[in-house]
Amino acid sequence: MNSMNPNQSRLLALAILVLVIVAAVVLVFDPLYNRYVNASEEVERLEHQIAVYKRVASGLIESEEELNALQQNNPTADLYLSETKPTLAAAELQQQLNRMVSDSGGQVVSTQILQRSTETVLPTVSLQVHVRSEIDELVKLMHQIESGKPLLFIENLVISAAVRRAPQRVNRARRNQPVRRQLPSLDVRFDLIGHSGKEG
Repeated sequence: MNSMNPNQSRLLALAILVLVIVAAVVLVFDPLYNRYVNASEEVERLEHQIAVYKRVASGLIESEEELNALQQNNPTADLYLSETKPTLAAAELQQQLNRMVSDSGGQVVSTQILQRSTETVLPTVSLQVHVRSEIDELVKLMHQIESGKPLLFIENLVISAAVRRAPQRVNRARRNQPVRRQLPSLDVRFDLIGHSGKEG
């Protein structure tokens, strides 16, 4: 070092300074810069995701509003039984049948819930029905079932003559007692089919 002249000493000092600066840039500032660049890219990515989520959320709200409007204005809603659970739908179908038979003037003898295949687009509810009625009452009942709402269908219809009671002589002692009404002339059996909307 003592053999170096002042110019050489200044150059060596300058070279050492440059090396220190380069080392500082490489070891300190470059990692910090890379971290800053990565953080900026991550921020941009997250901002883009947030924008996408906002668009999806706004679209979801609009879709829910449209779905609610469609459900409220659904023209097919009254074509199905209102209950979605099988047991409740069967009870609703029985109530519909009792009302229609009562309106037509017939008599419900019995109803039995039938188990049907569940592999259908819409859940099916089925009753095995036994009714007694006169011919005009039966016509009215069939019309109510086939043309009313919800949509109901008749399968396996069997109509036979009902056994009538033999007319009884009324003596004077029993004249004031009520006379039993004779059974209707027709014995009607059929399967009554309805559909309920899917649950949920």
